[in-house]
Amino acid sequence: HYPHQLSGGMQQRVGIARSLATEPGLWFIDEPFSALDAARRARMHEALRSVCGASDGPALLWVTHSIDDMVALATRVVLLGGSPARITGSIPPRRDIILRALMEDHS
Repeated sequence: HYPHQLSGGMQQRVGIARSLATEPGLWFIDEPFSALDAARRARMHEALRSVCGASDGPALLWVTHSIDDMVALATRVVLLGGSPARITGSIPPRRDIILRALMEDHS
């Protein structure tokens, strides 16, 4: 298929697979799960945990608006939108801390 013939979710998966071909040490990705259904999103979470969690795996820097993705995968979080940006956790962050910080930025 040509890229324009693929669904949004398939285009996302092809993009991730394409980035794997060069075996980078650092991945920069933007909203990698945005077009995926819940089942594929869960499988991609597991795959990224497996690949990036390996001792020789790449580091992952990604942008997301999904708190669920952030809590499921992040080891460090930087919340943007306020001044200054804040690092809210160096271990898997707790949902309540992230939600409180987001609410502070919008109040």
